[in-house]
Amino acid sequence: MKILSDVFFMPRWVSNIRSAACAGKNCFAKTWYLLLCWSVFAGMVSGLLGCTGGPLPSKDLVGKTIHPGPAREMNQAYLIGPGDLVELTVLSAPGVAPAEYVLQTGDTILMEFHRNEYLNRNLLIRPDGFVTLPYLGEVQAAGHAASELNQTLTQRYRRYFKRPQVTLSVVSYNTHFKELLTVITNSATGQSKMMPVGLDGYLSPPFMPKLQVAGRSTAWIQEEMQQAYSRVLGNITVLVDLKEIRSNLVYVLGEVNRPGVINIPAPATVTQMISLAGGYKDSASLSSVLLIRPDEGNQPTGRLINVERIIKKANMGDDVLVQRYDVIYVPPSVIHKLNLAILFGIRNMMPLQSSSSIGFTYLWGPSSGFKPF
Repeated sequence: MKILSDVFFMPRWVSNIRSAACAGKNCFAKTWYLLLCWSVFAGMVSGLLGCTGGPLPSKDLVGKTIHPGPAREMNQAYLIGPGDLVELTVLSAPGVAPAEYVLQTGDTILMEFHRNEYLNRNLLIRPDGFVTLPYLGEVQAAGHAASELNQTLTQRYRRYFKRPQVTLSVVSYNTHFKELLTVITNSATGQSKMMPVGLDGYLSPPFMPKLQVAGRSTAWIQEEMQQAYSRVLGNITVLVDLKEIRSNLVYVLGEVNRPGVINIPAPATVTQMISLAGGYKDSASLSSVLLIRPDEGNQPTGRLINVERIIKKANMGDDVLVQRYDVIYVPPSVIHKLNLAILFGIRNMMPLQSSSSIGFTYLWGPSSGFKPF
């Protein structure tokens, strides 16, 4: 209590300085005590100025229209990133196919000869796309429609028969589609398969080459896979859905209650990101929040966001939507820096050290030899 009374009674400081100048052996101790009183006084003043609890909304907002926010940017499609989880669903399209079925490897076709029944047989299209025929040997079958292959065989058999009549029928078809369904079908999700995007940004769909999807929308991925599977499987429908966002990471640092990395599942602004980080501390300088993000040349660029004005004026038009891998830094206020400087100075000026068992121990001698003024 004595140090607090010494802080608030200025006349006593003058007499204390005079006493310190004439004291003798306790002159150093009393001088240090004066410095301690001044530090405590300055710390209390700066603390009162700094602990404001954040900006208050302006009274001018009553009856006024709040500024519109960045709604146009929020309507942009989400772009897939490494680690995201997408779901692939493949369905057999109902109705008649718009084009004739194209034979593929694994299909089985029945070849029938009129008046030459000994040549009738089932033909399995091998993985290399060929079938083996009497007299003709190896013939390419995969990639052709049954009617097209039928004309080719009729033409080539004219070398061995007069007016050959060949009929081809598809016995087993859509082998790849059945294999695909076997791969993607499970008890949990039905005819669908969960696929994570690799760290290299590639997706590995079954029965097709790896697909670069990082930076692409799900609509673009669905269109690419629809075309790729349709070329092989025919009349099918491919659906691609984003099931889990894992790569939309934003880093929040500085004077917030929970600094760190945040994975955001929906569009968010700088002010909202500060809220997700536990809100700002009383020591934060909201008028100069720093947003760091790479530019088109992948070089980091900085932008200052006046969050204090956004809160005071409810001006969401000044707020900025964050992007993947943005860094938000909430700096400390000048008052907070002054507080830290004063506390640091007090700790370094105090000629005593704390002890968990006995409180304080004076470094220059027994505590009984020190009596502040």
